[in-house]
Amino acid sequence: MTAEKSRPRLTLLRPGASEPAPEGFDALYERYGAYVAGTAARLLGRQDGVDDVVQEVFLAVVRTEPRFATAEDARRWMSAVTSRVAMRWLAKWRWKRRLSLRTAEARAVPAPGASPEQRALLHRVYELLDELPAEARAAWILRRMAGEKLEDVARTLGFSLATAKRRIARADALLAEVLDDG
Repeated sequence: MTAEKSRPRLTLLRPGASEPAPEGFDALYERYGAYVAGTAARLLGRQDGVDDVVQEVFLAVVRTEPRFATAEDARRWMSAVTSRVAMRWLAKWRWKRRLSLRTAEARAVPAPGASPEQRALLHRVYELLDELPAEARAAWILRRMAGEKLEDVARTLGFSLATAKRRIARADALLAEVLDDG
């Protein structure tokens, strides 16, 4: 078996093609690596852990060799896996913090090009988001920060539409004061 045959394949239906065509791991990473890293950074609210989440997401690609009809289906799958992995990472981080195994550190909020005032506001938003359950945090970030459609947020996180709305509303209520001031 050659090295190329042992590499995972993502199957996508190309425009105008009648049969799905496999896409190699390198092409898949090139296409979705930045998207996964950006989604992970928004969900985590810090840079530490992003590389771990990205690695775990692409490890899932290696393990499952997913097949999709469209690039949008692939993006949705990447978003769902990234969200689940990031929520697990957040749960571990919170648990360690509660057990005082994690020292307080300055949050390096991923916000290239933001002014100092914008970074301060974003830092405060993430501090408040840290108080929410991971599912509510992820729903709010995907909807409000990443601009995902409500239906996509629900599907990505495995919620009903009503549950997604409730989780986002809970975060909205918590953040209302700080966002109104910002």
